[in-house]
Amino acid sequence: MNEDYWWKGPDWINNDLKEELSSAKILTTCTVEADSVLNSTPLVVESNPLEAIISKFSNFTKLIRVIALCKTFINNCNSGSKVKGQLKSEEVESAHKFLVKTIQEAEYSQEISHLKYHKPIPRSSKLLSLNIFLDEDDILRVGGRLTKQPALSFDQKFPIIIPKHHPITTLIIRQFHLRGFHSGTQMTLSLIRQHYWIPDDEK
Repeated sequence: MNEDYWWKGPDWINNDLKEELSSAKILTTCTVEADSVLNSTPLVVESNPLEAIISKFSNFTKLIRVIALCKTFINNCNSGSKVKGQLKSEEVESAHKFLVKTIQEAEYSQEISHLKYHKPIPRSSKLLSLNIFLDEDDILRVGGRLTKQPALSFDQKFPIIIPKHHPITTLIIRQFHLRGFHSGTQMTLSLIRQHYWIPDDEK
């Protein structure tokens, strides 16, 4: 391995999102901190390295792609085979799931633990009224809202729960506001609820 490859990484990693990777110093953060959390079950930790990464971005899609690039970079470092080229859709989706699960584990650890061990959700939980469940990827979702609507997608029937007061939620709101061509609050909320559910602070 030559010196340039060691310090700069493979050429492909700079082909996409070069400005974001540089400004966020994402590779430094990932190689030093993320190896202990990427490719593993998300844990509730005192200081989550993803929090620092999220704060560097103003675009949700770019954030997901950078996490996907980090995961690929670390996997390349840890394995004999090297993946090159453009990100695949499954790599982007895997990064999205990882991000969501990590945030949910930090914010809703009690509810997730109860669901995994088939215990009732605590009456003090702010999610009690949402009939929550864990999908096959252990992602926390709203249940029982639109189950009898065959025309709707799985995400529309069972949106992913994201905490109201979290940096990722701000990015998601901004993305759907732009996707709706700067539409009003109700239209933006309607677009968001096709994929995500933001619980109120009150039960």
